[in-house]
Amino acid sequence: MASSRQPSGVDGPLLISTLLGDPHANLEKATSDMIHAFEPKAGKGGGQHKAARVAMMKQLSEAPTKILESQPLLDKQLDHTTAQVSTTLERLQQLQSMLNETKQRKAAKTEHPIQAQKRAFEKEIQEAKESFDQEMTLRHNDMIKQYVGTFVHAT
Repeated sequence: MASSRQPSGVDGPLLISTLLGDPHANLEKATSDMIHAFEPKAGKGGGQHKAARVAMMKQLSEAPTKILESQPLLDKQLDHTTAQVSTTLERLQQLQSMLNETKQRKAAKTEHPIQAQKRAFEKEIQEAKESFDQEMTLRHNDMIKQYVGTFVHAT
């Protein structure tokens, strides 16, 4: 098992930075060395092809800088778009709740007169059934009392 030991009092990132130097400067130096290596030399053929490569290398070397410069603009646009999406979502939710409320109000507002009459008629029928059942129960109890009374008095 290999253990990573660090001498006490040595800052690893500082040591690496000291040995390797500034990464940004190293990138620029490497880019300029590459561009210099591909620059067309006087008196040699194929200069156009190498010139195209040099132009492409210059564009590639400028890309990180352009990305860093455009980052705040992209962040701002992303924040703006996020805010617009949030606002739109809130509006859609408000519209949905308004539609639900309107639907409930329409349903509860006034029912059709025929439906009201039907409901009243069904209520009357239910009350009549309950009244009939109650009357039949009373009569049944009376008949049992009479029968039992007659039977008891007869014996």
